[in-house]
Amino acid sequence: MNVINWKKNTALFLSGQALSLFGSMLVQYAIMWHITLTTQSGMAMTLYVLVGILPTFFMSPFGGVWADRFNRKHLINLADGGIAFVTLLVALTFIAGYKEVWLLFACAAMRALGQGMHSPAVSAFIPQITPPEQLSKINGINSSIQSFAMIVAPMTSGALLSFISIEMVFFIDVITAVIGIAIVYFLVKIPKPVQTGEMSEAPAPASPVGINYFHDLREGIRYITKHRFIGQLMLLSTIFYIIVSPAAFLTPLQVSRDFGADVWRLTTIEIAFSVGMMIGGIVIGFWGGFKNKIYSMALSCALMGVGTIALGVLNNFWLYSAVMLFIGLTLPLYNTPSMVLFQTKVDPAYLGRVFGVFGMIASLMMPAGMLLFGPLGDLVSIDWLMVSSGTAIVLLSIPFVISKVMREAGKPVVQSLGIIACLSVVSFCTACSGRPAQEKQIMVTIEPQRYFAQQVADTLFEMLTMVPPGTSPESYDPTPRQMAQLARCKAYFCIGYIGFENAWLDRLKQNNPQVAFFNNSQGIPLESGHVHTHAHAHDTVDPHTWTSPRAARTIARNICEALSELDPANRLIYQQNLQKLLAEIDRTDQAVQSYLSRSSQKAFIIYHPALTYFARDYGLTQYAIETDGKEPSPEQLKQLVDRAKRESIRTVFIQQEFDRKNAEIIARETGSRLVVINPLSGQWSEEVIRIAKVLSDE
Repeated sequence: MNVINWKKNTALFLSGQALSLFGSMLVQYAIMWHITLTTQSGMAMTLYVLVGILPTFFMSPFGGVWADRFNRKHLINLADGGIAFVTLLVALTFIAGYKEVWLLFACAAMRALGQGMHSPAVSAFIPQITPPEQLSKINGINSSIQSFAMIVAPMTSGALLSFISIEMVFFIDVITAVIGIAIVYFLVKIPKPVQTGEMSEAPAPASPVGINYFHDLREGIRYITKHRFIGQLMLLSTIFYIIVSPAAFLTPLQVSRDFGADVWRLTTIEIAFSVGMMIGGIVIGFWGGFKNKIYSMALSCALMGVGTIALGVLNNFWLYSAVMLFIGLTLPLYNTPSMVLFQTKVDPAYLGRVFGVFGMIASLMMPAGMLLFGPLGDLVSIDWLMVSSGTAIVLLSIPFVISKVMREAGKPVVQSLGIIACLSVVSFCTACSGRPAQEKQIMVTIEPQRYFAQQVADTLFEMLTMVPPGTSPESYDPTPRQMAQLARCKAYFCIGYIGFENAWLDRLKQNNPQVAFFNNSQGIPLESGHVHTHAHAHDTVDPHTWTSPRAARTIARNICEALSELDPANRLIYQQNLQKLLAEIDRTDQAVQSYLSRSSQKAFIIYHPALTYFARDYGLTQYAIETDGKEPSPEQLKQLVDRAKRESIRTVFIQQEFDRKNAEIIARETGSRLVVINPLSGQWSEEVIRIAKVLSDE
């Protein structure tokens, strides 16, 4: 992260988005007022709400996939530009004299589709341009900007419609969108990412051959369900959005019943809530909340619940309005920390998809809650609904506090180099004393190891990955922060002989005598690296043992033995977890055999020879494009093309971290499929099965 320019960069981005947001909200309210005044129909307003929610709900998960596969900055501008283009078309149609109401519904639906693509990209883009320790401040400021727009836009839109036509309001949105797009496109720079082990690089560029949107979406959902903290946070957020729906939607009806059906009263409570949110965003932006962000979210639930209960018992309108301001103030205390936790805890390769699913929840759960509480509001007193839902919100704070997973995830991550230096000194002193500072962390080299180790360890140890997703373990150098993390770990699990370990392992052992080192590949019959290539063979040890399910069994057992040695008291738990993992590996092995048994392909081409053990254990032949880490010469490429034609090879694999140029040449010359794979994926089982499925031609 460029520490000199990040403030300017982020300020420009938020400014461009604020301008575009303001124009969009002007149009949103202008359409709503126009439909209200011209139709005076409750059904029409219900339809307007539906066309504004459902497209976003259905588009958000796909928008999340795109945010993980394409340039997020360009995706944001594409969404803003698409929304502006649709708005321009409707404006021109109205000017031409065709002013049917259905056009406004269509416009609202298309704008909602654009929003479903826009929101995940923005949420995933902010961590790319903002240092992690500044995310609370930036998200708080962004929340305040949105709240300010919620206050100003309705009033401005209503005032404008008193003097100009709705078409002119549409043109204002187009102009603000163009300016916002220009700011983001020309002035906002994407910093070159610094690999830290938690916040890794931007998404890999998409390839038409390697993308399957539904597969990527399923992979994102599977990531959420298997990530214990993210899964719990999603579940609690779902409950939260449902039980706050009475306070969000029924307050106007409650005010009209309890205090009088005056427009100024409804306007007052809406403004009070929005002002509260704006103030809350500013407060959380400068304060940042508690060091443990989960405690901030728990406090928000408790305070918001108390406020909601107060809405059900107060009989003074001005006190009621003050409580609405108070509830608005507490909401950023929940939303901002939850956003920061997603942005810092989710693997960047899945960030867009996670925000896409979160967008689905946010857009649908509150309206879904109204399907329950809305009819109840006609059967029982809304005051009692407020008291009961407020009590539920207060009780929701309890799982945040008592869940060990939530508390551990909410702890702050050390970022500044000064603190890192201090930690390094402390770690050194700890090493000399022989007592590790952190007993519950283990570091592994690559993500597939973390996949196995975390399943065996469950919650007894936290696994950290040295080589971040999207980077090559052949040439990676650890950061100072990772060196400090390792000094606090109880053990390091090696995969054995991979480039990073060959270069760094001896130094890591010398600098961390208090850390136990284990080789997870011990006992696996190793290949010499004598892979079939276009020119010659090389005789180094091939480290890619994890790519074969049969070798993975040994890796899993080695991990279990290491954990049992480190923590003998929980040996039985590790053995039980091992049996579950072995059963999953066996299912993966059976799936691979099933796919390959239906395949006539017995050979494949791959850029970097990462599937040596996979090929060995399933009777396949691997031909590598890369030789000893060097690009092939034109003559070597020709030889490989000739071999592929002679042996009717139909599949060329390319790993996502390598240049695809030579692989594309071979695929084009031989008519083979070019398929992007990720043997370093943390979703090990799914990736191995996918490789077998590709080879089966299914």
